[in-house]
Amino acid sequence: MPTSSYPSDLTEPRTAPHRASEHLTARQWCLVAPELPDAAAATAWAVRPGTGAVVTFHGVVRDHAPGHTGVRAVSYEAYDAVVLDRLSQVAEAAHASWPGLGGVALWHRTGLVDLGAASVNVTVGAGHRHTAFDAARFCIDVLKASVPVWKLEHTADGPDWSRSGTAAVSVAEAARSWWAGRSSDPGRGGADGCCP
Repeated sequence: MPTSSYPSDLTEPRTAPHRASEHLTARQWCLVAPELPDAAAATAWAVRPGTGAVVTFHGVVRDHAPGHTGVRAVSYEAYDAVVLDRLSQVAEAAHASWPGLGGVALWHRTGLVDLGAASVNVTVGAGHRHTAFDAARFCIDVLKASVPVWKLEHTADGPDWSRSGTAAVSVAEAARSWWAGRSSDPGRGGADGCCP
């Protein structure tokens, strides 16, 4: 969440066009952009010869948030280079946790996003559904804890910064916390026993 030292010119939605920042390798497709490609593109990209499952998660703008009702849109602000680097670290952490994982696509929008539209996309390909579901959940949970993106929520009363934000931690710290929470909940484990 912005502090008093946050640049005052970023307290309102940007009016200049955003540019896309992208990191694409054989294992990961990370993107920060004002518009996201169709999710079918991520699904097609994530499939490999050994892929038996693809899980896609979309985070969408909803009509309420802590302290705000009647949310009509959200403006997402980010330092694209930092966000892109963190997204890449999240994808690498997923690959380190699930050897043999297929493609991991992590996309986050910037700028104004209307009610009901996707602001974040996580797509994971894996050999089996348990691994795909677990890795996708890992990616969105670690992304939310470690990727610094600010949300300006637009309501009938005007724009106001989100009250649900927390200070972003490192990807390594967010991953450790995720695994610690997982070890206390054996019902969330995968069937193939591949993970720490």
